[in-house]
Amino acid sequence: MSHEPSFYRSLIREKNKKNGKHPSILIADAKKMNDKYYSSLSLMRLSDDKRISIYDAVHYAYESIRMSQRVERFWRRGELLSLLAKYAKNWRSSSSEQHQNKLLDAILREIKKIPKGNELSQTIDSCCKHIGCSHMEDMLHLAINNTDFLDVDTRTVIRHWAGKCHSHISFENIYSILLTVDDGVIKSKLMMYLYLQCSRLSISCDKVFSHSIDDAMGLEDDDKILAFNYIAQHIGSIEDFMRMKQVLDKISNSFIKAKVASILGGFADKNGFKDISLDFFMRGLEESGSIHNKEEQIKIKIYIINGLMKSNEKQKAYDLLNNLQKTDDEAVNEMIEKNQKRYNVIKNDSLLKTMHEKNGKIHRDDLPTSKGCVLALYDTYEGALKPIHLRMIARSAPLCTAFGLDLALIGFPIEDESAFFERLAADTTIGKNGIYLRFLTDEKRIHVISSLKEVMSSPLDIAVATTANPEENKKISMDDAVGLLDSNKKTRVFLLMGLGKKGLPDSLLKRVSHHVELTDVNISLETSTAMGIIAFQLYIALKKRK
Repeated sequence: MSHEPSFYRSLIREKNKKNGKHPSILIADAKKMNDKYYSSLSLMRLSDDKRISIYDAVHYAYESIRMSQRVERFWRRGELLSLLAKYAKNWRSSSSEQHQNKLLDAILREIKKIPKGNELSQTIDSCCKHIGCSHMEDMLHLAINNTDFLDVDTRTVIRHWAGKCHSHISFENIYSILLTVDDGVIKSKLMMYLYLQCSRLSISCDKVFSHSIDDAMGLEDDDKILAFNYIAQHIGSIEDFMRMKQVLDKISNSFIKAKVASILGGFADKNGFKDISLDFFMRGLEESGSIHNKEEQIKIKIYIINGLMKSNEKQKAYDLLNNLQKTDDEAVNEMIEKNQKRYNVIKNDSLLKTMHEKNGKIHRDDLPTSKGCVLALYDTYEGALKPIHLRMIARSAPLCTAFGLDLALIGFPIEDESAFFERLAADTTIGKNGIYLRFLTDEKRIHVISSLKEVMSSPLDIAVATTANPEENKKISMDDAVGLLDSNKKTRVFLLMGLGKKGLPDSLLKRVSHHVELTDVNISLETSTAMGIIAFQLYIALKKRK
């Protein structure tokens, strides 16, 4: 016989033809197939043809299901049963609903014959969408008994219950079945997952929430933290977070209480409840003082510091980080130093001592102020932000700070500017670990511009392109470029340089009225080198202008 998947498809095409062969002929061909996967699937599809009597059709459909037992590999058998369920649920249209349910009953019996393990898990996942609401409780029992995959399989069934079956099966039924789960951590998580689905459906099920909390409270140490982390992740209303405040009072262990409070603070902030978030963090901080183990206390405080940073409570985080004391544990000391470095709060660093004010901004009286010249990086790469973008932004910050320039990023795919620069400043080691980038950001001297058109259309902005091959009638010196500034009108001069191997595109050079060549001998420079020379030449030209 020919390639059997192709043969199967040809049988179905023939069945669907207006004047195709009679299905009895096609069924005979289907039974001759060697691969029982496709033979079984063919029989189910062909039995759906209304040219066959209902008596014969039922016979062929059940034969199809029985034939699935002859598919030896269980993962493949599960895949087949999912497809059989798909076609059985709408078999011979709504007039055969009774037969459809009986066929699905037979398919469910075959699913139960698949041994516990990954193959059964895959089968549960693929069959849930087709097996029907009347079989969902059976699927839930099957998932709970698939021990090694209990968590993921049960959530799969609950998700399908919420999607299609919540109006047919009460959450009480699902809840009562979940009570049979033995593992406390998993039961707490599953109860909370059920509560999440009920909340999305506006179904009131407070006892599910309470049971999840009670299960979590009965756990020990790391398991308790694990369960409460899951709970915090899956609640979303202000009432739920307020309720968790009362739960905190019932936790006696200071370390666990502080950790859970800080976890709740992070998720409250993620849900937009800033005041509640800060309250959780402060409660965690207060409780951390009762932790006798110094190393554990510091770990909790660092967790809280990171949470405060994310929720934009930076000054509180800076103060906490500054007051951390080293211990005899080198791993903890490294953790302290790593976070101090990350947030630029390094003790005894002379630069930071002179540059940090109470509000966290950098202040240096000897730093040149902005005089209206802008180092403008023009993105010539396509697509999302790449590491080269991040490096060039970080390298440009100390140059702009040192030489009194603003920084413009033209065409960079940056959506949330504040979050982007905060993350970049925290992650980079360039420029005293991002300190100059923070300075420029705080001083509002970084401008994210969607396109050159914004600069060209502004009457107060003047574009000057840097290129190794300037047009003769557009060529000017750097002194001439700075001379274009008009302090009375508060103009700005943008010195454009291309971020990429090819420099600025020809189309841009044609649009810009002024060109500057940096070397006097028309030699192209590497991006970082060019950036430094532009910054320094602008600085010198600005000094001459005084």
